[in-house]
Amino acid sequence: MKYQDNITEVASLQPDYLGFIFHHQSARHFEGTIPQISDSIQKVGVFVDEKVEFISQQIEKHKLSVIQLHGHESPEICRLLQSTNAKVIKVFSIKDTFDFSVLEPYEEVCDYFLFDTKGKLPGGNGYTFNWSVLEQYASTKPYFLSGGIGLDQVENLKQFQESNASKYCYAIDINSKFEIEPGLKNIKLLKEFKYRLFSNFDLIAKVTYNGIRKTTAKDGYRPHIEFENIDFKTSGSQYFINKQGEVNSNETQIAFIKIVSTDFFNKKLFDGIKFKFYEGPSYIGQGEVLEVLNKKLEK
Repeated sequence: MKYQDNITEVASLQPDYLGFIFHHQSARHFEGTIPQISDSIQKVGVFVDEKVEFISQQIEKHKLSVIQLHGHESPEICRLLQSTNAKVIKVFSIKDTFDFSVLEPYEEVCDYFLFDTKGKLPGGNGYTFNWSVLEQYASTKPYFLSGGIGLDQVENLKQFQESNASKYCYAIDINSKFEIEPGLKNIKLLKEFKYRLFSNFDLIAKVTYNGIRKTTAKDGYRPHIEFENIDFKTSGSQYFINKQGEVNSNETQIAFIKIVSTDFFNKKLFDGIKFKFYEGPSYIGQGEVLEVLNKKLEK
């Protein structure tokens, strides 16, 4: 993270961690003041072969609760930094193979490992490594999975979460695939990633509210929905992936939809099916299904 307004916007999505890079050679180097964000979000300082004194100063200045070490820091450096009371994440880079024995000296001096893709830069290279390598992970220390993770990896991540390799996967670290430019995150993409990976939505749809509804429809709004050629109405909560999390009258937005009751559909939905939605008896808009996420509903 780099820009104040963008930090506030990303924080509104309630991530568990927000990272700030303190490395002058990085295009994401952070030099500002971190704005006020929720206490539930842990601020992570990312460092590359910095002196303990400098890292300690940044912990104090920015109230960092976690430090991520992305260089060649020794176990002794990690041990010294543990005395700051910040949690310590030690990063290791992987491509196709990895010697997990290199982790052993760090077991007692850091709180988490982070596995990233080996590349020219210490992070932010934009491509993934072979996650199956983690099937050989013998430690019980929780780890962060990182390295070029984007929207196109959502299905792979879901499969990974079901595998033995993910047993000690504690968090997923995302960065460059969600940027407009280095340090400036795309809120729409972040929101879509969060909804696709962690929320149990049934549909993605294009929705348009007409002028009858006079107030803004916000995330969680639940109108009645009537699909074409299906002879009953249901209702569904809508969550809009634009960064405002809302849609105004006569405006079209992309929404994730959670159907309240799916029992009656009997595999009748398909990509492209159209629908109308109502507030009470009043018709207030229409939509088109872009993707059926819940395969139990798919024709």
